[in-house]
Amino acid sequence: MFELDFPAIKYSPCTITKEMTEILGFRPLEAYMGRDYIFVLESEEIVRQITPDFAKMRLFPEGVGACVTARGGEYDFASRAFPPQINVDEDPVCGVMHCSLVPYWSPILGKSEMIAKQVSRREGILYLSYYGKRVFISGNVALFATSELHIEDLKFDNLSLIIQSRQLYSKRK
Repeated sequence: MFELDFPAIKYSPCTITKEMTEILGFRPLEAYMGRDYIFVLESEEIVRQITPDFAKMRLFPEGVGACVTARGGEYDFASRAFPPQINVDEDPVCGVMHCSLVPYWSPILGKSEMIAKQVSRREGILYLSYYGKRVFISGNVALFATSELHIEDLKFDNLSLIIQSRQLYSKRK
């Protein structure tokens, strides 16, 4: 199991427009904007069924895409991530979207430790921790590549991410 340490992403409520409803095929209960749009839906079943219009979603004026979420049945919440503006219609298990979802769900559920299921076709279970400005995301992964980064004159805010990932990987060798 790998754990990644990310900054939490702040979000603000936004108005649900006719275009948003048309793109999603469902009217969300709530909408927010952080790095991307967050649409809260009525049920996990709707999250599973949704088939967005990706061509229209690429025209969203802000963000890289959108995620949809609802309270989960077996897990704390369910989600799907759609970042078509980076030429990926659906990210099967998206870490960065959960950097907004965890701060959203934590006060609603009254928890700082959560288990979420991304209900894409491939599906994935994420073990999530929220500590104010940081979101820790853990889960099983299929390791398909390793690399080494050489950073000389760059300032890197998430250097801890690289160090922690390398430490976790080194422990598995």
